[in-house]
Amino acid sequence: MSFQTKEKNFVSVIVHVKDHPKELESFMNLVNPIFSEGFESFEYIIVNNNPKHNAADLFSERFLKETAQVIKVINLSWTHNIEDAMRSGIELAIGDFVFEFDTLNVDYDPSLIMKVYQRSLEGFDAVAAVSDTKVNRNSKPFYRILNRLSEREIKLSTETFRVVSRRMLNRSSSKETFRYRKINYHYSGLKTTTLTYSPAKGMTRKEDFRLGDRISLAGNVLVYYSNIGTRISLWLSLIFFMLSMAVIGYTLFSYVIKGAAIQPGWTTTMLFVSISFCGVFAILAVLSKYMEVLLREAQIKKPYSFKSIDRLS
Repeated sequence: MSFQTKEKNFVSVIVHVKDHPKELESFMNLVNPIFSEGFESFEYIIVNNNPKHNAADLFSERFLKETAQVIKVINLSWTHNIEDAMRSGIELAIGDFVFEFDTLNVDYDPSLIMKVYQRSLEGFDAVAAVSDTKVNRNSKPFYRILNRLSEREIKLSTETFRVVSRRMLNRSSSKETFRYRKINYHYSGLKTTTLTYSPAKGMTRKEDFRLGDRISLAGNVLVYYSNIGTRISLWLSLIFFMLSMAVIGYTLFSYVIKGAAIQPGWTTTMLFVSISFCGVFAILAVLSKYMEVLLREAQIKKPYSFKSIDRLS
């Protein structure tokens, strides 16, 4: 793929690597021709999110000799969640536009990269590539809940990669210890959009992140960006209040109708007490999650930690 004129904007290309470092070189071989032919100048920032892997092991000597561009590798001290890991790369990037590749899986034609970038030049500060297949089926329930419970109206979906302008990054920058990029970009007030594509023939996308990582991230996102905790507490409180009223009504009904004091009912009492305590503990669990978030925000600390930044060429 060739371009008549190269783009003069300096771009940063952030690539996240965790469990499959051997796939990184193949990924770079696919995207490097696009950036080399499409831009006059750019930089690669590799986020090495696995302390077991060394920067020198990510690329072969042959690849480094044939690649003219400088490659920066951020070696994180321990395995971070995807948001904190990518944040380390974003804060190091200096490009006018920043490409965010959370995954090494490529199910699209590489020319899509320039199409997404050209779309951003039409007045959008964040443009994401979204597959039209069922790849996001597992994520749909989460996004449906988040869109419904969010304080603001947002429409999110599973994104393959995105390009973000420097203005967007400056607008959405925050001192919070946790940031979910998709929502922050929507909350910035600047224009965002998606570009839907059909996977290239013979290409499939695999799931990169483990179930435990996705559940942990989903829980943090729901607590930070929705009122799900407040709703759960209110509904539980309402349910147990109605149960209490029902028991009181049953007690009064038995006393008035039977004309005698209510006989001790150990089973009924224990059942009611057990259910009530379950509700109390459920509410405490939700409140404890919020307290955890508040304590994290009160601590002034870096959301990520890296042991070194290597410069490869």
